[in-house]
Amino acid sequence: MNAAPSAPSWLEVNLAALRHNVRTVQDLAPGTEIAAVVKANGYGHGLVQIATTAVEAGAGRVCVSSFDEAEQLRTAGFAAPILMLGRAFGRDAERSLALDLAVTLSDEADVASFSAAAESASRPLPVHLNLESGIHRLGRSLDETVALAAAVRGASLLELEGVYSHFPSAGSDPAGTEGAFDTFVEAATQLDAPLRHIAATTALAHWPRMALEMARPGIGLYGVLPDVQGRPPAEVDLRPVLSWRARVLQVQHVAEGETVSYDGLWTAPRESRVAVLAAGYADGLRRGVSPGGWALLRGQRVPFVGTVCMDMTLVDVTDVADLQLDDMATLLGADGAERIRAEQMAGWAGTIAYEIFTGLGARLPRTYVDESPEDGAVAQRLTSPTS
Repeated sequence: MNAAPSAPSWLEVNLAALRHNVRTVQDLAPGTEIAAVVKANGYGHGLVQIATTAVEAGAGRVCVSSFDEAEQLRTAGFAAPILMLGRAFGRDAERSLALDLAVTLSDEADVASFSAAAESASRPLPVHLNLESGIHRLGRSLDETVALAAAVRGASLLELEGVYSHFPSAGSDPAGTEGAFDTFVEAATQLDAPLRHIAATTALAHWPRMALEMARPGIGLYGVLPDVQGRPPAEVDLRPVLSWRARVLQVQHVAEGETVSYDGLWTAPRESRVAVLAAGYADGLRRGVSPGGWALLRGQRVPFVGTVCMDMTLVDVTDVADLQLDDMATLLGADGAERIRAEQMAGWAGTIAYEIFTGLGARLPRTYVDESPEDGAVAQRLTSPTS
């Protein structure tokens, strides 16, 4: 068990929970290759450690959105297959070969450049194609994709490995999602690629038949299971991977009727104590969490009060006994019997859990632990900080 870091605010990433989630997702689709989506710094959890642990737990490959992410992984010694989902241009061909990637090609004009790079490197380059399914982002129409597939097959040392798509509204339009899947399968048959992949976490949990040869879970690996409107919640045991801690920097006594933080948006309804926590919007704590949201201190809920500042925020600790400077508050995660999930924080802030995770600031140290939730070490540490 790692000691608490000396930083004023930090993230704890539980690798045991991540491994559990990878195995749980795999159990939803036996025989399907799991391509763990680790873009955006592993959804804010830390790219290299998340990718490495996901593959150790059984994922066949990882998905990134940029060449820089792929390069960070390869520089760290990550050897498993990587699929680059972002747009690749002809100018990226040599870099793709150097990083040993599977790439998404979107334009016939780029095929010659990638073929030439593969010939120069004397080795094949796997290619995936993105088929449009209604999201109108990087996908191409069926006719365009058929032409692109023919160009790839006709090029030297390019291998058409996969065809994929994205559901535009898996959580809000189940009928449309089922229709989009059937359309995708019919279209993919014309392309005859070894790997078809369209299912992410939501589809895997609610429609396992959509797993096909490969699936791309993202948010589920980090412990969040999206609901689908009009369908009962899926019964899938996914465990939160990330906790966010912040130290108590100061405790202020506030008289009844006084205000706190910028613009005086909270007025003390009684003689109060307010704790200053070492986390603010520069760390990813969104201003919308106050009012309405809360943190945990010594196992108790403490409401956010006043405006979230850049580096600090305030919580009402009037009813918390024995509070001490340097105690640790929990912004995400568990303290005793209480837990704050990313979905809750997202609800307070009027956003989604994806944005909470990916908005976590670069200055927050990521510490990695490897423990089951039952060992009690976290709760003990919360009242026994180590400087």
